[in-house]
Amino acid sequence: MRKTVLLVQEFTASLRHWLGPARSLLVGLLCFGAIAFSAPVSSSNKMDLALKYDFYLGGLSVGEAELEARVDQEHYKVMSKLRTSGVVGWFYDMEVITSADGSRLGVDEFLPAVFELKSRTKEKHQDVTVAFSGSAPSSVQADPPFRKKSYEIDPTKQIGTLDPVSAAIAAFLPKGVEDICNRSLKIFDGRRRYDVDFVSIRDEVRDKDGHRIECNGVFRRVAGYRPKTMRKRTEFDFYIRFEVQQDGSAHASRIWGDTDFGTAIAVLR
Repeated sequence: MRKTVLLVQEFTASLRHWLGPARSLLVGLLCFGAIAFSAPVSSSNKMDLALKYDFYLGGLSVGEAELEARVDQEHYKVMSKLRTSGVVGWFYDMEVITSADGSRLGVDEFLPAVFELKSRTKEKHQDVTVAFSGSAPSSVQADPPFRKKSYEIDPTKQIGTLDPVSAAIAAFLPKGVEDICNRSLKIFDGRRRYDVDFVSIRDEVRDKDGHRIECNGVFRRVAGYRPKTMRKRTEFDFYIRFEVQQDGSAHASRIWGDTDFGTAIAVLR
């Protein structure tokens, strides 16, 4: 029993370091899957979502998430809450709340106004606000303030980027099945710049159970990371399985990818 506890503690300590820089990515991927559960939206449609996800890593239940989104012809707003759970939650209690809102300029163009992230652990509370102006972030405020880093980047120079949850809206709402595995997003989360690319169809099956499409995806670190981290690895593969419905909508049924701790999986409840 003691050996098992020690192993879980060691795993959780490693997970803490992994979840820190990855929390915005997790929120973004959560939204990717969630938004994909709705039918493609036209310029005149409105949409409301209220969904829950469970996360697994290395065979363990590590977290759960809730998401709410509202989109109309001119505006959008997304809110999500991610928290640790299961055995990991006993040793590392973390909650991350994010929100984003902005303007919808057309069927396939979204401009964020503000992105907020609030993370809570027993050791630390952090609030981050990213304001946008036009096609680029205009300011980043953190409480407590971020520590100065030699590799930090200038937010105002991250032109053409979206925050993680706005990127999810931009990725899924305007796309039909024909473009489901063909998109590229530039993302800035307040400190780090990264890309999320859907690069190709991994598999497509039509049988008695329906029509399923799996996409290959790549998460690519661009800037704002430690030099050691960039030298170690910059690209991570992930996959999304979609169930194509009779009305032409594509519903994400599973998101997964390999990590240092085993396969990470997000599943809709």
